[in-house]
Amino acid sequence: MILSHYFEIYNHHFKKDYPLTDRQIWALAEIAAFALTSLTPEVKNFWPWDYTGYYTDHNYPHIVKLQNKLKTPFLKRKSFDEYIKKGIKLAGQHKDMKLA
Repeated sequence: MILSHYFEIYNHHFKKDYPLTDRQIWALAEIAAFALTSLTPEVKNFWPWDYTGYYTDHNYPHIVKLQNKLKTPFLKRKSFDEYIKKGIKLAGQHKDMKLA
């Protein structure tokens, strides 16, 4: 659900001014899902036994560099829009990154 919502937010509010490929958007949505399900204090109540948190040993090693760059911006965000814009900027700088 998070990935679908991320695509909707991007398509309705950012696509015109910040064009990205579908693979770049997917990578940002996947990273946002990791952040939303591991970095917020509220979500830790859902999985109190899970101490791995914002893990990077997942099936998408090609997004780890970008994921690591987006951890601090997520934690310090003033709004989700601000976080999305930071992700768009960073993804735009990684056009050569193979986001399969």
